[in-house]
Amino acid sequence: MTARLKGRFGYYSPRTPEERLRARKRDAKRKQQLAEAEAWRERNRWCRNGCGQPAAFYEGNVTLRFSGCCSSACEEAFNARESAAWEDKETGKQQEDGPSDELPRKIERHCPRCRCHAYHWLTANGEPSAIKGTKRHTATCVHCGHSWPCRVLQRDK
Repeated sequence: MTARLKGRFGYYSPRTPEERLRARKRDAKRKQQLAEAEAWRERNRWCRNGCGQPAAFYEGNVTLRFSGCCSSACEEAFNARESAAWEDKETGKQQEDGPSDELPRKIERHCPRCRCHAYHWLTANGEPSAIKGTKRHTATCVHCGHSWPCRVLQRDK
């Protein structure tokens, strides 16, 4: 402990270098946590269903309502679409519904890293014309830049 010094605004105890280092680390950790919280809020700002509405939060809290959707109806539609997608993956059958005359088809999925709603266009090896059947292609999240292999079951014409 150091002696008290008289300064411009009265007596004070100067900080040791260790105390300054601890304070810097504490401030850096606090700034990092704030940045992570802000990034999470930005990722979960919009409805997971892709309707364009802001996501619903509980009053006075940052907890998501309706699993990140804007309303209970949107959540039901999202869950129905997700369960249908899982059933198709389990059975190996192609989807019976869906637009067949739209070229190229916009596909809605979630990024496995940041769980954001990601849109991507169905293309195989960079060819926009190859959109029939099950095609291997990569999807890229616009939020975090993560790329992942995507296999989407699509109806043949």
